[in-house]
Amino acid sequence: MVVTQPKETLMNKHRPYIFLLALFCGLFIAAPAFAQTTPTTTPVDSDGITGIWIGVLQQIEGGTRAAYPFVMVLTQAETGSDVEGTSFIALPDSPSQYAAIALTGSLAGGRFDFAESEVVSQNADELRWCIKRGTLLLNGEELSGAWQGDQTCVPGLISLTRVSEQTSLETIVENELVSGIWVGSLYQDDGGGYPFAMVLSQAGSGDSVQGTSFIALPDDPSTYAAIALDGSISEDQFTFTETEIVAEADSKPFSWCLKNGALTRDGQVLSGTWQGDNTCESGSVVLVRLV
Repeated sequence: MVVTQPKETLMNKHRPYIFLLALFCGLFIAAPAFAQTTPTTTPVDSDGITGIWIGVLQQIEGGTRAAYPFVMVLTQAETGSDVEGTSFIALPDSPSQYAAIALTGSLAGGRFDFAESEVVSQNADELRWCIKRGTLLLNGEELSGAWQGDQTCVPGLISLTRVSEQTSLETIVENELVSGIWVGSLYQDDGGGYPFAMVLSQAGSGDSVQGTSFIALPDDPSTYAAIALDGSISEDQFTFTETEIVAEADSKPFSWCLKNGALTRDGQVLSGTWQGDNTCESGSVVLVRLV
């Protein structure tokens, strides 16, 4: 997404190294964006793992990309350790190349074991996405650990921050074209990419929309912002304007941009362009509705 420093844009300092989760089988070769060490944090017992988690998926040396924008939407059973959800991943340099992948897992003692099962939505231009499994440690609002795929996939690390505990909405009626939880990535024209999500609620049969967007730094998902937004939907055209930051990291050397944009709905995909004020580089957004 967009951040600014006093009188200059900051986003262009976090570039092709910052993207999230999901890899293609045997398609990743790039220098890693993080240290290539397995986290040693002791698991911390938690009230649960339900929520929207955004951050980055990294491959170790030998992959064709170093890091990818990555999102998980997870729902834990009300009683028990079972978890169901969906992951989203995109190419860091091509926002239209993405996949949403169903997953199951279990949470015990702060340890989240997961396994992806099948691609439920994708655009891959004949590339094959890796189906991943891994073990992540839950420590408060942070989730991190190692993942691996089959023998054709270069393994790596995942680092995520929970930005919302909401994973469901009231019943979505047929004419509510954009109500739901949309996850994906936001790109800037200068080449930077960020994990991005929107939780949107349409006013019944009306065209007004309210919601919240979530964005994080790809190389530091704990630095994120939740931003209130207003919008409207006309046929398949969704326009939005962010109005105010409602939550953000306590300390950071920049300010988040407030964005506005025009996105087109094509089934379960929202995509289009966005812009901010004069200090922000404009760019594009690709989102997939998971709920």
